[in-house]
Amino acid sequence: MLDPVDDLPPATLIRSIHKTGGKLIVTGVSQDNGEIASVTVNGQLASINSFSAGLAEWQIEIAPPTDGNISAAATDRAGNAEKTVHRIHGTW
Repeated sequence: MLDPVDDLPPATLIRSIHKTGGKLIVTGVSQDNGEIASVTVNGQLASINSFSAGLAEWQIEIAPPTDGNISAAATDRAGNAEKTVHRIHGTW
């Protein structure tokens, strides 16, 4: 009998970045074949707003990074961390 193991990492996409009052509101989605446990944006924990069928929508408010880089990555409940984070560079 086979005992399946979740060894696939999630994938994350930054959907929008809006500047408001000197801060950035970053939103996105993360997808996994299981369940998303957490999402970080520039090392800060994002709030997961909703889950549905392996998809998590998330949001975070951060200070504009001095280097212009914003990166987001997820980890799933099985402990698989995303290897290729989504990075965006801009002048915020």
